[in-house]
Amino acid sequence: MERPKTILVTDDNPEVRDLLGQVLRSQGYQVLSAENAEQALQIAERHHEPIDLLLSDVMMPGLNGIELADRLQAARPRTGVLLVSAYAGGIVAPGRSWGFLPKPFTLRELLFQVQRNISAP
Repeated sequence: MERPKTILVTDDNPEVRDLLGQVLRSQGYQVLSAENAEQALQIAERHHEPIDLLLSDVMMPGLNGIELADRLQAARPRTGVLLVSAYAGGIVAPGRSWGFLPKPFTLRELLFQVQRNISAP
């Protein structure tokens, strides 16, 4: 049996983070949750299994989602990235093969983008 895909959800808003976690768990994903980029990097360092996707808000206190994604992919190059933000599109630098989902989004849009951006087996 194939292991469940693991998603690291990082958002400084606990309600958003919890809702994303609930939705993803209901779809069979293993979810790791972090309230900021520093905590996400610590979780990733301690987690010895693959992390298939980073799902992160862009705008957070301290390191932002782009900096988090850069650091996480430096350590785990096979991890996919899906960034979400209420701020308009020009945030994600060109040349990166990351997904971007503008807030607000539907659960259907979220799940489509998760499938599209999760790392391949």
